Order: sequence, then structure tokens, then C-alpha cells
Amino acid sequence: MEMSVYTADDFLKYVNKNWAYAKSYANDQTTISANSLAWNTNYKAFRTNDATSSSSACIQIPIGYLRVGDRVELEAEFKNVSGTKAKIALDIFPDTTYTAGMNNVFVLNSTYTDGQFEHIKVTVICTYEGYGVADFGVFTADVGDFYVRNVRIKTYI
Repeated sequence: MEMSVYTADDFLKYVNKNWAYAKSYANDQTTISANSLAWNTNYKAFRTNDATSSSSACIQIPIGYLRVGDRVELEAEFKNVSGTKAKIALDIFPDTTYTAGMNNVFVLNSTYTDGQFEHIKVTVICTYEGYGVADFGVFTADVGDFYVRNVRIKTYI
């Protein structure tokens, strides 16, 4: 299976539903309000400014049932503005409620701080069985402002 997220509508569909501020959508500017989202038409990138450490500001994409040994390729470009740098993660849940019993398989942090987009691509081998979710952004206890674009997921089962 292969999936990509490129447009503003695509990104809005996958914003973490548990992020209390997910509905605060703004126009992108040099700075955007704390706890808001924006779309930058020049970059063709989604921007998130998460200013609270009590929730996750990320794109969460369900990728279906995974078994131990399945390969998942995760790819995105991040541009970090401030705070905690954006990252990619793969989480496995026991059911499709995606609320409890999560096993974190992998996390990879972006590193650039020079105002450029950083391309990250990683292949992960599943070590748990269950329903996979790919996360792109900052997670609970993180505070950060970043752009994300060109998200792609490919599973090999």
C-alpha cells in the first residue's frame, strides 16, 4: 500500500483529532498564533504552531493492520521554525480506536535549524502486531513551530 499527503485538504483530514486546537486554522505569515494551523501556498506545506505541552500537534495517518516483520517506509520534509524539532514516528495499537495500549515502534527527529526543508526517509520493521499509525510532527510534552510537506507512506506486507 502506498499513500501520500500533499494538499491542504489532505493535511486537514489527518490532523491529530485529540489536539484541542486542531480547528484553529489561520493564514500563514512570518509568525502564526500559538496553537494554530496554517497552509503555505508557496511552500505547499502545512504549518503547525503547538504552544502547549499537554497535547500532540501532528498529522496522524492510520495505515492498517501490521504484523511483526512488515516493513513500513515513512517519508516527509520538515522545516523547523522554533521549539522542539518535528519528527516521524510509527505507533501500533491493539484496535482502531487508537486510544490505549500503544506500542511505539520508532521515532526519528529532524535536525535542521537553518530555515531549510529537511527530507527524512526511513524504513521501519514492525516489532509489534496491531493497527499502525504514522505520526508526523511534535508529540505530547513537545512545544514547536514547524512546516511539513510531501508526506509519503509505503507498506510492504
